[in-house]
Amino acid sequence: MARDRILVDGLHVECIVGVYPEERDREQPVHVDVELALDLRDAGLRGDLSRSCDYAAVARDVAALLQFRRYLLLEVAAEEITGFLLAAHPRVAEVSLRLAKPCALPGLARSAGVALRRDRGDLGQGERLLTTAEARLRQVALAPGGALRLGPLAGDTMLWAQGGDLRCGDVELAAGRSLICLKGHVLSCMNLGTGPVSTLLLERHEGAEG
Repeated sequence: MARDRILVDGLHVECIVGVYPEERDREQPVHVDVELALDLRDAGLRGDLSRSCDYAAVARDVAALLQFRRYLLLEVAAEEITGFLLAAHPRVAEVSLRLAKPCALPGLARSAGVALRRDRGDLGQGERLLTTAEARLRQVALAPGGALRLGPLAGDTMLWAQGGDLRCGDVELAAGRSLICLKGHVLSCMNLGTGPVSTLLLERHEGAEG
């Protein structure tokens, strides 16, 4: 296991999260602490960010997931976020995550939340990486000139580009950027580059509440 760590502490995200009716109607704050285990020696010696993990990208990914998914349970959010970070950032060996809702227990506690730790052994093999009660995370590779067409979608879907030159409709996606396609629409993408491109798809199950 890697001895080194990258830390993102106190990330603040306003989002829909919770099972009670009042929590489904308005956003509330969620505080996030992330710890990524990976080998940072090459990055430290060479001064090369590509040999590390960009913490700004990690913070952006976590915020995008929380705001897109409108989670019912923090437990589901934690499983999907850790799985996504491991899939999206291949240098990371292990993710430790803490999610806290400071408004969950007013007058009783400062916050309520969950904490967990996942490593690469917790990801599935092949295309399908993770399945929860609400969504599935899978990885799809596109050869040069290859296309992906899904739809009409059974549930809201977020596509995340892992590199290359990817076009989705009129939108060009740079590496690390995401696109959301809503239920009932068609998601269509093409790899315009000269090398293969991997994409991550987080797809809500048909009929999943949120």
